Amino acid sequence: MIRLRAIPERLQQSLIALVAGMALGAAFAPLAWWPLAMLSPAVLMQLWSRSTPRRAAWLGFCYSFGTFSVGTYWLYVSIHVFGQAPVWMALALMLGLVCIMALYYAALGHVIARWLPTHGVAGFLVAMPAAWLRRTARSRISTAPDAPPLRARAHRRPT
Repeated sequence: MIRLRAIPERLQQSLIALVAGMALGAAFAPLAWWPLAMLSPAVLMQLWSRSTPRRAAWLGFCYSFGTFSVGTYWLYVSIHVFGQAPVWMALALMLGLVCIMALYYAALGHVIARWLPTHGVAGFLVAMPAAWLRRTARSRISTAPDAPPLRARAHRRPT
């Protein structure tokens, strides 16, 4: 049996963030354990509330690395099986994509720990979820299939 006291606290927090991120991946299809979609981000926000900006960035990276590595397993199948790429190439491409996507949560953790209130009701019920959802709403709006590109809207001149 592993004693938690033998594992350094920073490593414990990183592992908790990684496992919580993997749990978020299980909240979606095919498992669809939907309560994890509410519990998993709460674990991350609790870890962020006690962290320095640098540490919060690392925990955000660990969390989303777990989320995206579990949630994008199908990329391995697409690249290796259907694309007939070697295993090492499929894993390298998948790892690269997961790390790039994890950078957003690293940045979000840094911003939350540095500039937003992380203690009390204001932090947990307003600031953290607002920062979390800002990116989601922005990506949904900017990638809508029927919306004209943002660049096209910005260059229109009144006649």
